[in-house]
Parts: sequence; C-alpha cells; structure tokens
Amino acid sequence: MNEGREKEKPINIGLSSANRNLIVALVAFALLIWGPIDPYGIIVRLAYLIIIPPLVWFILLKWGRSLRMDFSANDYFNRAVVGVLAGILLASAFMSYTSKYHYECTQYEQTYDGRDCVGDYTVTKGPDYAGMFIEVVLAGVAFWYASSKRIDKE
Repeated sequence: MNEGREKEKPINIGLSSANRNLIVALVAFALLIWGPIDPYGIIVRLAYLIIIPPLVWFILLKWGRSLRMDFSANDYFNRAVVGVLAGILLASAFMSYTSKYHYECTQYEQTYDGRDCVGDYTVTKGPDYAGMFIEVVLAGVAFWYASSKRIDKE
C-alpha cells in the first residue's frame, strides 16, 4: 500500500526550549544548593546566581540549534534528564536513610506563615526520616513524569 510513498524525514528542530529551560533550572538549582558561600560572601553568590544561568541559557540557545534533534529525540532527552534526577533523589534518600547523624533545630517559633527555627542546629543521632520521605516522594514524581505517556507533538 505504501510502496510509492517515501518515508517522511523527522523535522530537525534542535534542542527544544523546554529542554533548554530544564537544563538551566537544574544548573540554577545546583548553584543555589551547592555553590560556595562561606569564603566569598553573599555578593559573589548573587553574582554567579545572576550571571551563570542566563549564560548557560544563551549557550544552549546558540549550540542547541546545531543539534540534530527532532521532537522524539527531544522527548527522549527530557525523559533521560528527569530519569537521572529521579535516580539522584533515590540515592540521596538512601544516604539519608543510612546516615548515622542528622541536624535538628532546638527551638521553633510560630509565625503567621508557619514555624521558624530560632534555636541552634544540633547534631542528632539517627537518620533523617522526614528528609528521606520527601526525597522518595519527589523521586516517585520524577520517575512518573519520565515514564508517563505523552501526547505526540509531531
């Protein structure tokens, strides 16, 4: 039936804006969580939080156009990145579960929008079950997103 028809070539769109924004968000989050603050101060921290994410965005915008990716390749890339994120969260949950110590606040104060720690953070024996639970839930959401069926945009 389809003997006379040629197989359609996928449309080369490069790196999609959703994937570009996902990578920039992960870079900004990593800088926010693991970036240096103690030896340099808040000015340097704000500078690299303001400069690096837009720089990564523009680099991915320029470089992403040259990639030979169609809609399905972008979808696979998105699933891979979110799947790796789910794996990292599961590894972190395991580390929280097997840790011998964690930090807790000694005194809380009730405010209009919740509780704030006004005491000191002390080292407490045992794993951090609350942190582990949150990481497992977030890993489950990320795994669900990575493996869920999506509407084909082609």
